[in-house]
Amino acid sequence: KRSKGVLIGAIVAVVVVAVAAAAVVLVLSSKKSTNASPSTSPSITTTTTPTTSPSTTTSSPPPTTPALSAQSEATSMNNLLLNSANTRGPLQSVVTDVQNCGDLSYDVSQLQQIASARASELSSAQALQTSAIANGGLLKSQLLTALRISLRIDHDYVSWAQEQESGGCGSYSAAYAETNTLNPQATDDKAAFLSTWDPIAQQYGLTQFNDGQI
Repeated sequence: KRSKGVLIGAIVAVVVVAVAAAAVVLVLSSKKSTNASPSTSPSITTTTTPTTSPSTTTSSPPPTTPALSAQSEATSMNNLLLNSANTRGPLQSVVTDVQNCGDLSYDVSQLQQIASARASELSSAQALQTSAIANGGLLKSQLLTALRISLRIDHDYVSWAQEQESGGCGSYSAAYAETNTLNPQATDDKAAFLSTWDPIAQQYGLTQFNDGQI
């Protein structure tokens, strides 16, 4: 009986020890779980660059030439024609002097001046504004045509006078022959221009010219 009691006591002691060990394991496991640091995902910093639209530079439009009145445009053309008349004034007398074998050196100089002045008039005529004048486009075109052929004749006169001075007065000159060919056409071109100009000149109280003055 005593041996049986001892055996039962030993079994009870083993059970108690096992229960106590399990309790300790449970407590330690709980503490470990409590003390574990929570996992955190790494923070991501996003840098946002502000979008800027390209700067736009606004340039001012170029200045425009102010439009002239019809009276102003007609007056500008009238002044050019007056200059042309003054330039052309001595032409016929100089041509006659070359034909007569006069002062050829002086004649050459005079004819060169006339041609140079005519070239300036042609340049000025190209810059004229005529949009406000009735038939202004036609008027300007006719004037340019007349001045161009007149300038060509002027250059022929210069060549002719130089030939007479250097090669002997009275010798044949192809340049002078061309002036005789071109002069009738020049007269027609000037007449066409004047037929357009005269009514305009009358309307604005300006000068009326003849073809010999252009």
